[in-house]
Amino acid sequence: MRKIAGVLIVLAFVASAGFADENSEHLDHLRAMMHAMSQHGAVLPQPQAIQQQATVAIEIIAVSFDFSPSSFSVNQGDVVTLTVSVPRDDPSTVGHGVLMDTYVEDGMTARNGQSASKTFTATTPGTFAFVCTQPSCGGGHTSMIGQMIVRAVSNPGPTVTSIVPNTGPTSGGTAVTISGSNFQTSGTTLVRFDTTPATAITVVDSTTIRAVTPAHNEQTVGVRVTNPDGQTGTLPQAFTFADLKITSLSPNTGSTSGGTNVTISGSAFQSGATVTFGGVAATNVNVVNSNTIIATTPLGPATEQLAVDVVVRNPDGTSTTLSRGFTYSVPPLVVTSINEGRDPESRYDAGDRTGARGRNSGCRSDCGRIDCREIGRVHVSDRTAAAARGEALMFIADCCAKDRPTLKRPLQGGIGLIRSTC
Repeated sequence: MRKIAGVLIVLAFVASAGFADENSEHLDHLRAMMHAMSQHGAVLPQPQAIQQQATVAIEIIAVSFDFSPSSFSVNQGDVVTLTVSVPRDDPSTVGHGVLMDTYVEDGMTARNGQSASKTFTATTPGTFAFVCTQPSCGGGHTSMIGQMIVRAVSNPGPTVTSIVPNTGPTSGGTAVTISGSNFQTSGTTLVRFDTTPATAITVVDSTTIRAVTPAHNEQTVGVRVTNPDGQTGTLPQAFTFADLKITSLSPNTGSTSGGTNVTISGSAFQSGATVTFGGVAATNVNVVNSNTIIATTPLGPATEQLAVDVVVRNPDGTSTTLSRGFTYSVPPLVVTSINEGRDPESRYDAGDRTGARGRNSGCRSDCGRIDCREIGRVHVSDRTAAAARGEALMFIADCCAKDRPTLKRPLQGGIGLIRSTC
């Protein structure tokens, strides 16, 4: 390694050639000298934006005719704020400055009693010479030299910890956020799903990347990030390419009164998805993961068994239908009481919903004694839901069965009449 003291000879030569004029030609000479006296590899460019991570503050006190400290070290990757300060009582009438190879090539100057600073990232390892920028600071100007040592540090490779969302259609186009560490913000970063490159890649910071998925056949694949320095990090089995579909329901049948908890299996379900049964929204929808949804069936048709379509709709607007995927079945009904009455439009509370009243007023064993125009009221309980809701359901029934009415048919909506049919 060249000795930094060798700069003295070159400085003396420049001083004799007109070092007193402080112009751009003088700075060009200084840059050439500092480059000759420094030792480092290919210069790595500064990042587009300085991110405050590992920070180092270095203050150099410049006096006639010395830098203190004249040598200091930082680590590769450090964000360095270099400050030169000149005491107010320094003999120099023009102050002093610092020009450093690679990092402070434009120089910075501080007058007496002032300071000047520059912030940079120590991207390139090596030894970097610096000198005073003010040739007219005094006769000892040529002795004002120093060096910064940037210690090489092996940059850690990127790591990928998660991707959100982690599923999308085979056509691609899903905007994803990739989380991890050690993502590099300068240069070109690559993201691949399996071996297919992503598009619209944006490195937000060292822990976050945004990208758009490519088209891919149905498969669960790894996601790989490649930093500009060539190091890579992969999260295996990180993203599933699958088109939205429903494959099964369990159970696939339930009461027309609703309330059946159903597990829907399929693929590409998204958080926030909605579910309908026969066009009616399900309740308690829980998207467990991209392959499983749990939901509660809504109220179905009142009086008939019916197979209905099941639809899952994702927040992105995509939807899928399982035709006739769920069958509503009419639950058994139990007559709990009969009360006489002549108002066919009346609706009543279920009264005692715990069981039969043991009363059949209005019916006789001898049907001939019943006025066939008599209208009465029947209270029934649906073993699964109706009694719990306190609904009064009325039905046409046959009162001629001995001591007990016979249910004939419920009307739409659970509203009907009880009458004798003698």
